[in-house]
Amino acid sequence: MYWLARPSYWRWAAAILLVGASLYFELRPTPSIEHPFAGADLTAGSAVTVAAIDWRPVPIGVLPETVLDGFLLVDVEAGQPLVPAMLDAAPLIPTGWWGVSVPVPEGSLPGSEVRLVVDVRGSPRVVPGLLIRTFEEATIEGSTALVAIPESEAGAVAKALADSALSVLIGPHG
Repeated sequence: MYWLARPSYWRWAAAILLVGASLYFELRPTPSIEHPFAGADLTAGSAVTVAAIDWRPVPIGVLPETVLDGFLLVDVEAGQPLVPAMLDAAPLIPTGWWGVSVPVPEGSLPGSEVRLVVDVRGSPRVVPGLLIRTFEEATIEGSTALVAIPESEAGAVAKALADSALSVLIGPHG
């Protein structure tokens, strides 16, 4: 009379433990980290600001770790994740150079070589420069940018800017 034998409680306990462990591993939350996403449409050349970023949870390992330092190399739509390939570090003003705010063509990127054509008293000359960063506000002519120039040329560039005798040429991105 096998049906009158005591049931195997150890088998039931093992089965319940196995089902419980399976449910735990299946339903446990996925480990995630906070990752930066564009909170608004961002343009290439603009600096990444805290106000323009949304932090959203993503599973660990899905997106590479991104350091928000520098400027954007491409246009980014709102809701897109930011990844390291979209960013480049902003250059610093070289030692012995000065920064001046000048109008630059739309789409100019920080790190680009700049040539400022200074036309003072009818004798134009070319001043080398380095585009450090662009500013958010755009004008009809283009954008405004901080450009580093040699200290010896700062006076001539400032005079040409005041007299509207300055032209800006943008070269390749460094």
